Amino acid sequence: MPFHKLIDTRPVWLIGCLGVSWGAAVALCVQFAPPSVVEALGGILVACGIALMILAVVQFQRHKTTLIPHHIPDALITTGVVRYSRNPIYLGDAMMLGASL
Repeated sequence: MPFHKLIDTRPVWLIGCLGVSWGAAVALCVQFAPPSVVEALGGILVACGIALMILAVVQFQRHKTTLIPHHIPDALITTGVVRYSRNPIYLGDAMMLGASL
């Protein structure tokens, strides 16, 4: 896979954004609530984000279609987590990024 296509994938962007978020938090030393509350809320967001992504992957595999955004899908999924969110994997990514704030 060419480098320019490898760099344009969800995991690469997620890791990059998490790194930027962590760096900004360290540089600014921002803390809005007691650490125990922040850690608990962050843990809940990360767990929900991972669970949402796993449910989406299972749904895609069940319908035998691709997870890769640039590929042509073999099926239209309208059930499961996709019924509530058009892009559940992106939503899971956003939840994990929200936890890093």
